[in-house]
Amino acid sequence: GWAAFSKLLCDTTSVNKTFLSNHTLHVLARPDGVGLPSDLVSSLNLNSSEAGRKQIAMIKILKHHNDFDLRPLFEWDFKVLPFVISWLDAASMCTIDFEKNIRRR
Repeated sequence: GWAAFSKLLCDTTSVNKTFLSNHTLHVLARPDGVGLPSDLVSSLNLNSSEAGRKQIAMIKILKHHNDFDLRPLFEWDFKVLPFVISWLDAASMCTIDFEKNIRRR
């Protein structure tokens, strides 16, 4: 049922799968949204926002993944550090309201 569509729009089983989820589908057969689960409506609304696909993916990641495990990045001897810093800088500019999921450890 609807769970398959929810997973298609925002697969939260990993950060990578969330990134690879569909960020363009914004309408289903019921345009009034009646009977759709709230997570599905939320993903459809986000997909139909004026944000670009990369920003939508970023928002979904920040919204659904409370903790980022950065330990695997250390295996690459900091080669991806500039990319990570750039991504986090772009994430700080997101204008969509959601609870802050990044906290100090």
